[in-house]
Amino acid sequence: MKNYLKTLTMTLVAYTSFVQASTTKTDQSEIAGLFGMTAKPMQPEPAPISKSEEERKKGGIFTAEVLYWSTNYNLPFAFDFSQSGSSLNSASPIVNFQTNKIDAKFFRPSPRWTTGGRVGFGGNTGFDGWEFIGYYTYYHNETEKHVSSDQQHINVAWGRGEAEYNLTYQVGDIEIGKIFYSSPKVTLRPLCGIRGAWIDQSNRATFKGDAVTFTDNTGATFFTDQPLKINLDLDVRAIGPRIGLNSNWGSYRGLSILANVSASLLYGKGHTKIKVKVDSASQDSGGNISDSTTDVNVRDHFWELFPNLQLMLGVTWGYAFNHGKNMFRMSASWESNFWWETANVLFFERSLSMQGLTAGLGIDF
Repeated sequence: MKNYLKTLTMTLVAYTSFVQASTTKTDQSEIAGLFGMTAKPMQPEPAPISKSEEERKKGGIFTAEVLYWSTNYNLPFAFDFSQSGSSLNSASPIVNFQTNKIDAKFFRPSPRWTTGGRVGFGGNTGFDGWEFIGYYTYYHNETEKHVSSDQQHINVAWGRGEAEYNLTYQVGDIEIGKIFYSSPKVTLRPLCGIRGAWIDQSNRATFKGDAVTFTDNTGATFFTDQPLKINLDLDVRAIGPRIGLNSNWGSYRGLSILANVSASLLYGKGHTKIKVKVDSASQDSGGNISDSTTDVNVRDHFWELFPNLQLMLGVTWGYAFNHGKNMFRMSASWESNFWWETANVLFFERSLSMQGLTAGLGIDF
């Protein structure tokens, strides 16, 4: 009996192996019908939103993006004020009631939209599908503002003021990441790497008056028609780790939603330089005029942590060609970059942010 069962078991195993190796999809349906079951038809594979796992084992990656951003760092540089008042005298007892009212408003350069660029180049490491990519981002913003007041109330005494703001933003990234398929139409790409930042900011303000004078009790007169100049420079050089997650959601004819987020914590050196120059003239009671120039220079150098948050949300379209070996991509998204501690001035802490449209092309080859 034992020999019989052993022989029957070996026969069934051999028969099963033969069926699995030789049956086609039609044979499988017929065999399933013999046992009262329905074979599940094969479904066509969805359009890929990236290269296949097998194809990503080789090849390179190139991306180019155009940035159309604006920045929020627009320090107020001047204020204008108006003063009004009224008085009321009572008959008895004699009391003088006086009311003064001062209205003031600040002026700052208006945000301006300018263009920049970002390029990336890399490839697959050949190890478990991990990709190695380097990026370089360049962005420059320049804006200015002119103000005037007929009452000569710009910053108390000056009648005209102008300011100029310049930002040069350079960031380099080296990252490694890998694409995971959480479903046929959703991909997740965790990444980690290193980010370096070179951020230069400068603020220039100049104030002039129209022959406005002040005369003290000695008869000396102060003219404010000569300018007051204020220069403020802020520079940051820092490097540190960066982590993030890129994701693609859905795929309809190659079109999908992209949502990317990354955070970095950079450590480096900040430089702050403030320069004030005042040209003034005075005339004494004897009619003698003296001219003087005062220069004030303040410098601050400090080591600091500079946190950074980067967000992107948009759409992307991809097309696979050359039998799936190559991939062409187009994307358009809204991007925000927020930097802490990069705009501090002495005792005042300010942040720097840039936001706007990012449009790009990419190819996997």
